Amino acid sequence: MAKEGSEAQEQEGLMFHFDVDEGRHLLGFITPSRQIKTSKASCCIVVGGLTDGFLSLRYVPSLAERLNAMGWSVCQVNLSSSWNQFGTSSVMQDAKELWLLVDHLRKQRGFHRIGIIGHSTGCQDIMHMMKQYDEQGCPPHRSLDFAVFQGGISDRQAMVGTHGFDGLLAEANAALAEGQPDKVLSEKLFGIVSISAYRFHSMASKLGDEDFFSTDLTQEELAPRLKPLTVPSLFVYSEDDEYVKDMDALKAFLNDTFMPTASSFSDCAKLVFLDGDHGLEKQEYRQAFVEQVAAFINEVSDKS
Repeated sequence: MAKEGSEAQEQEGLMFHFDVDEGRHLLGFITPSRQIKTSKASCCIVVGGLTDGFLSLRYVPSLAERLNAMGWSVCQVNLSSSWNQFGTSSVMQDAKELWLLVDHLRKQRGFHRIGIIGHSTGCQDIMHMMKQYDEQGCPPHRSLDFAVFQGGISDRQAMVGTHGFDGLLAEANAALAEGQPDKVLSEKLFGIVSISAYRFHSMASKLGDEDFFSTDLTQEELAPRLKPLTVPSLFVYSEDDEYVKDMDALKAFLNDTFMPTASSFSDCAKLVFLDGDHGLEKQEYRQAFVEQVAAFINEVSDKS
């Protein structure tokens, strides 16, 4: 999630557009601007969370520098839900657009290996990418080499008890019961984002479309949600994540419920806890994360 007052960031690269619908396209930004010459052209997509867009994640420049040196390009993307536009979009739409980006990177730019890193709600985007991949019959041209989940937490548990939560959820449920999923709720989320009944329900309800990381989920509830996650996966969490109300409960859930479930579908699922906040704002936090990602990519690349 983008933070106010962050210092400006700069990065050199190539901005391009890719088609999503007839007459509509979205923007990508790839570093470096020219494809790195390797035996297998490789690209890592980075997708942010709510209110994120190009360069809103503090660790992207350091990540790009490190991965470029390993022969991997890094691609950021502005989805139709980026910045403050997520309130009338969905994680399913995000996933659809991300697969179209994968198609573009393979067919138009010649990348052979493609991995993805998701931050915050970007983690739920990856989950829905894998669900769509599974539903499509796992087409080879739409495979991913790895997935990294950074700061994948429960929006539902983060929002419970906050100002206006109960009223918004009741309003969203009423609109859905009346068959009005696109109805815009009366109060803006975070005071800035107009949000539809469907999107709020997706974020705020148990077993809503974005509910993958809530600590009250059971293995029985998680299993059908994690079953499509068959790619090598790294889950990275911050010890001082400001959006996690009970870190002990999260650790117990991840170790006892989530990871055993994920590991039953992926032969390479790893969990790491690092010092830092949700967005890894300090340089030492960013660098530790970058090194974890680099080591993971090297590990899975050696096996491919």
